[in-house]
Amino acid sequence: MSKTITPHAAACEEILTAEIEYNTANKSYPTVNRVAERLLSSRTELDDAYLEIHAKLATSKLGLQMFFDGLLYTAAFWNPDELIKARDMRSRLNDLNTEIAKKASELTKLLETRTRLNGQEGFYTDTHCDVLEVMEIAARNNALYEMYVGENVRSLRGQYDMKYWPSLGQFVGVIAEDANQALVQASNPLTSAGTASKRASQADFFRAWFKRIEHDRSKNHLPQDFELSDNSYASFGNSVLNVGADELVDSAYVKRLRQRDREAERTKRNCSEID
Repeated sequence: MSKTITPHAAACEEILTAEIEYNTANKSYPTVNRVAERLLSSRTELDDAYLEIHAKLATSKLGLQMFFDGLLYTAAFWNPDELIKARDMRSRLNDLNTEIAKKASELTKLLETRTRLNGQEGFYTDTHCDVLEVMEIAARNNALYEMYVGENVRSLRGQYDMKYWPSLGQFVGVIAEDANQALVQASNPLTSAGTASKRASQADFFRAWFKRIEHDRSKNHLPQDFELSDNSYASFGNSVLNVGADELVDSAYVKRLRQRDREAERTKRNCSEID
């Protein structure tokens, strides 16, 4: 870290230091602290970026705090490594739904066959055939079920026999259909943006970060027209991701990324209008 500090860098580093102190005192978010420490150790490299962000948000300390909050937390939880894990989880969920759909469909056929054969040729199996009975047994360790639901279910079961309820095969069939039609979706817009491309790369982090900035603009945490230069985006990104010399990005990289995404968004919007 450079010994001399400019006023704009001091204002930015004050926010970073306060974040570290708060998290340390509360024993929380050590990953965020590590990101903040990277920024603090990159004062010289970030001086121009600090100058720009301070000039644009100096009149709003909240805006400056929200900017660094977005940068720190996106880098901590939506960095390239974390987004690779998210992609793997998405693939795993898709594979699980495919497997569940297959096995539940097979089980549906087996249950229906057993129901059809039960009682034929003088044999039957003493197995479950009442979906409410199965629910009762499955809930036997659920105290809340017994306290609030069980009595009503047993009353209904006494009033209406099995012909009024779906069969076990039908019940499992719905599970098969549900899994077959399931669409794995991101639970938040940053994960969605960071996993939108076909291949994982550093661009995933920038897309997630841009989405966070867009969110903060929409909530008036940042000015509606807030934007940084491509060079500042690159400088902040290189610092928080702690990349090696061969992985550093420059303003041209960020510019190309943003242009590609704008073109993709226009194409998507045009296709939507045609549909």
